[in-house]
Amino acid sequence: MPGQGGQHLHLHANPPRNNPNPNPPRVPQAQTPVKSAPRVDDGLSRCLPGALTVAGMDTPMRVVRNSGGGTSSCCSIHPVAAPAFVDADGSGVTLKLLPRRPGHDGRNGARAYLASTCGNQATDQCPSWCADWACDGSEWCTDGLQAPAGCAACRGSYDGVQYSALHLLGKSISMSVDLSGAQCGCNVAAYVVPMAANSRPGLCDGDHYCDVNSVCGVMCSEIDLMEANRHAFRGTAHAPGDSRGAGAKGVGGEAGWSTFTPAEYGPGGSHVDTSHPFQLSAAFHMAPDDHGALADIVITLQQGSQPPLSFSLADRGYFQYLQPDVSSGETLTLSYWSAPDMSWLDSGVCVGVRLRG
Repeated sequence: MPGQGGQHLHLHANPPRNNPNPNPPRVPQAQTPVKSAPRVDDGLSRCLPGALTVAGMDTPMRVVRNSGGGTSSCCSIHPVAAPAFVDADGSGVTLKLLPRRPGHDGRNGARAYLASTCGNQATDQCPSWCADWACDGSEWCTDGLQAPAGCAACRGSYDGVQYSALHLLGKSISMSVDLSGAQCGCNVAAYVVPMAANSRPGLCDGDHYCDVNSVCGVMCSEIDLMEANRHAFRGTAHAPGDSRGAGAKGVGGEAGWSTFTPAEYGPGGSHVDTSHPFQLSAAFHMAPDDHGALADIVITLQQGSQPPLSFSLADRGYFQYLQPDVSSGETLTLSYWSAPDMSWLDSGVCVGVRLRG
């Protein structure tokens, strides 16, 4: 790890296979079957129960879940977002995909953010049981109890949230990733955006989310450490307003940016076998002779003693556009979603496969 060290966490992506049960057992994280501890929550709280232990951080981190699509053009069809969980031992985060709804190609996924503090808040006119629940777009809260006329007011607020502002210059961030359940047509993403500095609540239930595509109405820089499923992988750097981005390296998707092959990455891959967990790390290198400027971001995939897969996200000249947000602090964001056309990510490695995820 460069500089002063880094942060490490675990990420698990576990979709049901169009099963009517929205909370199936987690995919085992090792070859030996692992029996999950029973859940004590349904994964629908804004402030997820439990805390995430992150190596290199002085205190455990909270995980904040986006509670719904709000009025955004991307996600308003999902007024209650899919569940997310902090593992019982604080070692990782599990994101869910819900079964496909009739008439919809895409499936309801989850998005979560790292935070230093999180507190659910509800307005005075809401009963106490409504504080931790999102509304489903009608007069009912998602626990089945009837809410007062102002149901939207019972969604709580993000006023008690302080998103993480990770100072990554000269450091690295790494995580264990389990993509064994993420099929073609699905995207498991880990990326950093400057949410801690964003004062605009946006359209996705007011969670202050921003990204390069303004999917919730607020644009900002975005550094994609990983957009992936078990067959495809992509890393990209996006300056504000540059939706195409720089880098775009990995395997699968648009021609011209593949840096490794399906034989090296994928189920049974010689370097990374995505049937099992692997390590993802991003090193934010400083130029020692350039007053601490961001000089490079290097993505590395490693699985056990196998040779690593590694690449730089962009040419050095591009990093000047990312420098301000990397210097002021970034929020690690995790998401899991599907779409009827994910060819930008997995064409070539998912030939003839549609909506398997």
